[in-house]
Amino acid sequence: MGRLSTVVRGFDGEITYGRLLPPGRTAGQVSTEEKVREDRFRDLGLHVVRWTWCDLDAPAALLTRLRTRLPTR
Repeated sequence: MGRLSTVVRGFDGEITYGRLLPPGRTAGQVSTEEKVREDRFRDLGLHVVRWTWCDLDAPAALLTRLRTRLPTR
């Protein structure tokens, strides 16, 4: 099977590492698990693009970042 050529998006909000932490988990553990999960996406040939609330203040710049990750035809 060939490699996939797709963009995976990741939205980073500070709540993920605060009040929404799973019981018994630390922010460091959640962050490490997230990085491992992203590496698995990359191993599949997927492109990971992350953004935050601040990036939504400049949607044109965010779209440019996303477009640079899309395959050209």
